[in-house]
Amino acid sequence: DGGGKSTRRIASMTQVRHDALPSANSEDMRPAFDCVNWHAKTPEADSTNLYMRRLLDGCKQGLQSSSEMDHEDFLKHARGWMIAFRKYLDCKFVVPVEEIPDLFRSLMKILMRWREDQAMGKSAAGLINSIMRAKVQPEKLGITLEWRPLYEILCECYFRKSRSSLCPLPQSFGSLVISMIRRLRKCFPDNLNEEVGAYERSQYAF
Repeated sequence: DGGGKSTRRIASMTQVRHDALPSANSEDMRPAFDCVNWHAKTPEADSTNLYMRRLLDGCKQGLQSSSEMDHEDFLKHARGWMIAFRKYLDCKFVVPVEEIPDLFRSLMKILMRWREDQAMGKSAAGLINSIMRAKVQPEKLGITLEWRPLYEILCECYFRKSRSSLCPLPQSFGSLVISMIRRLRKCFPDNLNEEVGAYERSQYAF
């Protein structure tokens, strides 16, 4: 039927290699795995919306859990869940506004671990830009930003003398962060200008 074909099409578009996702034996990741366990329940049995809801729930829980893991498990699991979430977004399914704060916090944790994997940090910045669509008002969702970690990323991208990494961040990473800052500019503290000004003055000797 038409509904079944639509669901199968969506399932094929969002399918992620199962070996890229965490094992069902991983207790920390079991809730997320259960949401997207395509081997236990075929998507044809669900409506398309329910299938995508299950995928979004799995991505949310997977990103949250993997963002807090130690280095080895973080590298193993976070990438798979970001791929799954990107596939969800590529299908043009909207992220409900009430889900944005939790997804944002998880993606920010991954972004702030850019020194462990630059590609994942860059992907996290891109995903944050994707969920902060035009009609979203992040300042009304309780989202707040700290300026200093983002400032450090921009220094690594654009100011050669400030670079601490042997593998400098590409400027394309900085462009994504700048886009994110513009989208979330109202989420910085009210005294941002004073804080940044005081920091900059402290960097110069008169």
